[in-house]
Amino acid sequence: MISLIAGNAKESQAIVPLLSSRISSLLASSVEDPSCQKLIARALLCPFAVLLAARGPELLFPADPFRYMLVYFVGVAAALVTLPAAISLAVASLGRILARLGARLGGPGGLVAGRWMSAHPGVTARLVAGLAIGIGLVGQVQVNASRLSEPMVEAQATAERIGTSVVTLKAPQDGERFENFAAALPPGVDVAALSEPDAEGHTTLHAPCDVLTRLQLGCVARQEVTAAEPDSRLTDLAVWATPGGGMTAVPGPVDEVPAARLVLLSASGGDLPLPELTGLAYRHLSLSPGVEPLGGGWLVGAAERAQEADWAILLGVFSVIFLGLAMAFNNAGEFLRFSRAAAPLSVLTGRSRLHFAAAGRAVLVPLLIGTALGLVTHYWLATPMTTPLSGGSVSLTALQIMGTVGAVLAISGWAAASVLSAVQARSWRPRAD
Repeated sequence: MISLIAGNAKESQAIVPLLSSRISSLLASSVEDPSCQKLIARALLCPFAVLLAARGPELLFPADPFRYMLVYFVGVAAALVTLPAAISLAVASLGRILARLGARLGGPGGLVAGRWMSAHPGVTARLVAGLAIGIGLVGQVQVNASRLSEPMVEAQATAERIGTSVVTLKAPQDGERFENFAAALPPGVDVAALSEPDAEGHTTLHAPCDVLTRLQLGCVARQEVTAAEPDSRLTDLAVWATPGGGMTAVPGPVDEVPAARLVLLSASGGDLPLPELTGLAYRHLSLSPGVEPLGGGWLVGAAERAQEADWAILLGVFSVIFLGLAMAFNNAGEFLRFSRAAAPLSVLTGRSRLHFAAAGRAVLVPLLIGTALGLVTHYWLATPMTTPLSGGSVSLTALQIMGTVGAVLAISGWAAASVLSAVQARSWRPRAD
């Protein structure tokens, strides 16, 4: 038969579908996966678990943070456990489609790999489990590391609105120190003072008439600062500098008022030179002047959380790489069995590209599908963590990096499997039945 195939190309092309169909049938019938029913059951539970994690907390406990997070984490755990089974079921369905196309078009690579994918969903589940679960876990770590408290979110919103155009610092008790500090300030910096809050939490802002005029308040004897002020810096100052959120503006010289804190405002509305002002405060006021923009302490906490999220992404990428490599080595034996069964095809037909086609469908496609579904599922699962109650955010950079890592692992696994299959095919020899 080998000489016949080698001597007549047309007859060889006619034998390819028959030979590949026979070998793929042997593959399908030689190995029975006893966990197929369990895989199907877990796959059917996956969409319900994703729905529980994505919508359950908001529908069941929208105002209870503890139960909100409890329902969420239960749904996430169930989704990650059942996700590999759902992916393997999808790949098995895709395998049946590839097998039909291979049989119809006479493509042995698609026929054999398609039958293998549909007959061994458990192998596919083990192949993609580490990658899909790794993406989900890393995504959860990143989202939880990015969670900000409500004051942190408000501080970031304030910084986006007014930047560093308003700076507060401790007021000195010594009038001479204040005079030296005020004289050393650069041009374009206005000075005001905040008194101690009263019993109701209200604070009084003392500033010269020209400063109040630039703030669009006017030189009026006494007026309340409201949220409708044209200059939003006044509203933000009232929110951050007064416990009760109420503030009254009074015209008058700053150095004659017993103040709790000084307020430096940009006359033009732009950002103040914070490093220069900090140096002047240390030089003329005290060794701990407490110079900071509005919400500065909470901004520091938000920046620390951002660093934690960046570390989570960095370490998580390495975790996904190691998990993917471990699952690839763990499933090398399964592909060895597949490549031994497919070796006669390339030898008898002389088609060396068969290894790349079969490995692409048996290794590359499942890993790419697993990566894509893992990223999409993580994005859905992260939705409840991005609400104001949770304060988290999804990092697009993390999604891009994990998608790139998954694609690189899939291509690397495809190349390794193709080479391994070609090496085994060279050592294959026909044996008598």
